[in-house]
Amino acid sequence: AHPRAEQGQLDEFFSPYTVYHHQTTDLVANSICVVAEPSMSLGMAAWFNKPAIILWHNDLAEWNKQMIEDYRDALGCAVWDVTDESTWLIPKIDEERYENYRSSYLKKPGSIMKPFWQVVSDEILSK
Repeated sequence: AHPRAEQGQLDEFFSPYTVYHHQTTDLVANSICVVAEPSMSLGMAAWFNKPAIILWHNDLAEWNKQMIEDYRDALGCAVWDVTDESTWLIPKIDEERYENYRSSYLKKPGSIMKPFWQVVSDEILSK
């Protein structure tokens, strides 16, 4: 579920499927493929090297369509039109695009492998 979704808020809508809260990282890390909207979960797909699918519909707002196209161009992920089964192809990872995305948006090459809060804490305490 979206991080701001309240526990139980979506259960009836998605029944009989389980709605998970605050587990996106673990779910993406242990997935075979990620189906997502244009969001941080696509960055996690790149981080964990998982193929990704974004769902598309012609009735989406123009800004949403643009975000989908931007993610598709950046990651090379699949975009499935929910009304057109011919677009429902099993995605493959574009290694070069995923690496470019990771190094541009997730972690710069050569940067410290520590959580952000630890880097800030170390910097403050070193003064």
